Amino acid sequence: MLAGSGRPPPLAVGQLQVFTLAFPWRLPEERVAPLVDLLAPDETIRASRLAQRSRRVEYVLGKLLTRRVLAFHGGLAAGSPRFVARPGGKPELPGMDLGFNLSHKRGLLALAVARGAEVGVDVETVQGKDPKMAHRVFAPPEIALVESIPRERRALAFTVLWTLKESYIKARGKGLSIPLGSFHFTGELASRLGEPGAHPACIRFRYRSRPCQKYPGPPPWEGRPQIHRHGRHRPAPRRSGLDRL
Repeated sequence: MLAGSGRPPPLAVGQLQVFTLAFPWRLPEERVAPLVDLLAPDETIRASRLAQRSRRVEYVLGKLLTRRVLAFHGGLAAGSPRFVARPGGKPELPGMDLGFNLSHKRGLLALAVARGAEVGVDVETVQGKDPKMAHRVFAPPEIALVESIPRERRALAFTVLWTLKESYIKARGKGLSIPLGSFHFTGELASRLGEPGAHPACIRFRYRSRPCQKYPGPPPWEGRPQIHRHGRHRPAPRRSGLDRL
């Protein structure tokens, strides 16, 4: 969406934009070095500590994409956004009403940005996914959902659910301190949720596939995803408005 001289449309409160960037995963070092010079000093140090070139490429391009998009929507110079980490580790821009989240996987970056709302995004490949892992990381209803699907589609089902769960805990900003088995998704229509000790909001989820051999296709079930948090439920005080990608 930012290719060439193109610019994204303005971002109103409650709106969400998702930017993707495909790149050669093993980008030659001579093409990476000039990009490192565009980073902030602390980011340059972090990049230099990444021994694997592929990891360094993902880090550098992810930072530059994030800076450019947030600078545009925040009315800042491209090099001026300064990030701080919350207690859970999720970065934020102090004084800005922009929620953002970045994910990368083997040559694909995805950046989600929302104004006035939290957001989470995750990119996964189907290759190498063992649906039997569902018994270790998923809630019982999700295990049953995966096992109800034809065997040849189970790796895809596992990947889609994993992507949704990762996106959710990233939006919450607490990482794996939220046990993956403490909530579950189904393919049903709806999106109300609640969790003990939290201030739940009504959140809408949308799954989008990228037509690529390594990345998931459409979910192997019908309907939009629904999240259920285990425990007592409270009324949702507000709706996020993030109802489309």
